[in-house]
Amino acid sequence: MRDCYCTVNLDQEEVFRTKIVEKSLCPFYGEDFYCEIPRSFRHLSFYVFDRDVFRRDSIIGKVAIRKEDLPKYHNRDTWFQLQHVDADSEVQPGAQESAVLSAQSPPEEASSGIRVIREPGLATHISAHVSVMGVVSVCEGKVHLELRLSEVITDSGIVCHKLATRILECQGLPIVNGQCDPYATVTLAGPYRQVSEAKKTKVKKKTNNPQFDEVFYFEVTRPCSYSRKSHFDFEEEDVDKLEIRVDLWNASNLKFGDEFLGELRIPLKVLRQCSPYEAWYFLQPRDNGSKSLKPGDLGSLRLNVVYTEDHVFSSDYYGPLRDLLLRSADVEPVSASAAHILGEVCREKQEAAVPLVRLLLHYGRVVPFICAIASAEVRRTQDPNTIFRGNSLTSKCIDETMKLAGMQYLHDTLKPTIEEICQSHKSCEIDPVRLKEHESLESNMENLRQYVDRIFNVITKSGVSCPTVMCDIFFSLREAAAKRFQDDLDVRYTAVSSFIFLRFFAPAILSPNLFQLTPHHTDPQTSRTLTLVSKTIQTLGSLSKSKSVSH
Repeated sequence: MRDCYCTVNLDQEEVFRTKIVEKSLCPFYGEDFYCEIPRSFRHLSFYVFDRDVFRRDSIIGKVAIRKEDLPKYHNRDTWFQLQHVDADSEVQPGAQESAVLSAQSPPEEASSGIRVIREPGLATHISAHVSVMGVVSVCEGKVHLELRLSEVITDSGIVCHKLATRILECQGLPIVNGQCDPYATVTLAGPYRQVSEAKKTKVKKKTNNPQFDEVFYFEVTRPCSYSRKSHFDFEEEDVDKLEIRVDLWNASNLKFGDEFLGELRIPLKVLRQCSPYEAWYFLQPRDNGSKSLKPGDLGSLRLNVVYTEDHVFSSDYYGPLRDLLLRSADVEPVSASAAHILGEVCREKQEAAVPLVRLLLHYGRVVPFICAIASAEVRRTQDPNTIFRGNSLTSKCIDETMKLAGMQYLHDTLKPTIEEICQSHKSCEIDPVRLKEHESLESNMENLRQYVDRIFNVITKSGVSCPTVMCDIFFSLREAAAKRFQDDLDVRYTAVSSFIFLRFFAPAILSPNLFQLTPHHTDPQTSRTLTLVSKTIQTLGSLSKSKSVSH
């Protein structure tokens, strides 16, 4: 049995981590992750880790999907075979040579921003939605080299050939354990070459885009060969077997030695005498000659990836559409407005709510629009117990507004107590079936009561800190609900609590990592405590009584 979790990586950068599923060989995660991609990348990777009793995590395997292959798996569940991972393979395989440039031509800039200009006024906006269902790119590093093979005369009068290898710079080297202190070694490998001939650059501290600009010289052909060959031709049989090898390393103070970042190998037979050869090369995995495990031996990972790439023009092109959307709150009926129609034609309400709220919030029109669509929804509601309980455009817009406008308010209100719960590790288990031998039901009940009281009190006393835009929306909801259901005295409160408790505070308590309240998933015991606290807060917020204390 294993304690497993997954990470989602853009090249070497970890962007998401799932919870740990304990004691299972077939873990189910069922987690969704959405992100906008602010830079170019080559691989979307997934690493599966096993956590041991000493909290040292070992990699079980990985799945790496090339960027150009993502459309093949768009929005459909797919099982991927896990691939073997070792220190040498953790360099992104790819085309060895990214560009061949003349000595006078500057290297093409690698795009790292969200606006990748294709043509005047056109940009590319990329986002990904990943669902990790059940059971990682590695680096995008590249090296800029200049090679020159020339003929020289030694002090003894013998003509031989020298290879000048100039390491100009590197880009996008992986960051290892939060730091990158790279250096390079250069070796001319061949039948008559020794490992001791490797030459080393200076270590560049705290950068993954080092500027080396160092030159190393190697003697290519053996001088004795010229007793039989023309001085104008170097020995083909020797050169065909020679290659220049550049290894990138991360200087480390750990006892395990420096970390290997990648290598590249260039055969000298591609060089022309006295002509410079300049190019960018992607780093490659080190070929250590070992046989990897069969993919099927490591298991499989089930994924659902939604990858979208939107081409965006400059804002001037969208002026008429923007003005049309901003007037939506003033249209009668609001169901005929452009914003409401957009919400109706989108398959998922969330797809319409996210850009609408951001646009309206920026121009100060989000409150009038939400008030208009909320009033219309309340008028259509027949049962006060189901008010705002569906995934309507109103609900999605209010959810998005709370996320954008209320995140700091959420942190100020909940973070101190969430941190205390994570650090104290007090058990709050009240299900007799789940109680451990040394635990007391009464003691756990008291721990849970203290946490719930503290969180409920800070929430109810935080009204003065609530953002104005949220207060205005909640006031409108209360007035619309009270006007529609005049005989129900509680509906004016449940209309507001269905958002502030059920859709804002309770989800943040349940999954604090999704709201940046914690850096990672909590451990199983803390997660169980937060689940119980969240459910209790939901019950209090909905003005109802719990059916069973065990749930």
